[in-house]
Amino acid sequence: MQQLTYNVVNDFWANWFPDGRRIVYYADGDIAVMNADGTGSYDLTIGTENDFGPALSPDGQMIAFARNRDIYIMNVDGSNIRNLTNNALENGSPMWSPDGNWLTFTTLRGGAYEIFSMNVDGSNVRRLTTHSAYDYGSDWRP
Repeated sequence: MQQLTYNVVNDFWANWFPDGRRIVYYADGDIAVMNADGTGSYDLTIGTENDFGPALSPDGQMIAFARNRDIYIMNVDGSNIRNLTNNALENGSPMWSPDGNWLTFTTLRGGAYEIFSMNVDGSNVRRLTTHSAYDYGSDWRP
């Protein structure tokens, strides 16, 4: 085991790039990238928004993440940031489908936290769970 970050702030939600050479992660309110050995860290998002929960697309070209209460995607260089959910309810925990065409996410749209899915352009939103208890976080089976 090797420690990769040495910040006094929170660093977590790490995801490997498919080539194994870089890692995308949450860095105290921003989305950041570093080399696999912990060097060369830089922020992709910088600002007053709370960006968290980065999820790297299977091809390593896009990052889905939560910003404030919505789900966004951006290119891996931090460009072309797009809001996919754009609603007043809390949305978070995006996860990519293995083919990169869908995202699952957690939302309060059903009155309690539920799992929904959508196309990566934000269309075709579908509710996947309907429980009175919270359903939070999801993953895909290949």
